[in-house]
Amino acid sequence: MSDKFHFRPCSDNRLVTGHPNVSFYAVSPLGTESGFPVGVLCAVDTQPKKLTEDQIQALQAIDKQVVKLLEIRKKTNLSDREFNRFFVHPSS
Repeated sequence: MSDKFHFRPCSDNRLVTGHPNVSFYAVSPLGTESGFPVGVLCAVDTQPKKLTEDQIQALQAIDKQVVKLLEIRKKTNLSDREFNRFFVHPSS
């Protein structure tokens, strides 16, 4: 969504009409290699904008990394604490 007022589903959303006044919303679907949908990765801003091709590719690269981390977590059955220790804050 590059302009909140031209994207009808968002035009009356309270995050758009009030605090934090979201004016930009980009989404990249998260799905496993087998096609199972697991969520979405969102980027928001209070300023309207249009993503460049490089920014779109970066968002897609991040979504792939998120899915890989989710799959690692599932395969290893790590607890929240263990997962954060190894992948989120590895130097802790």
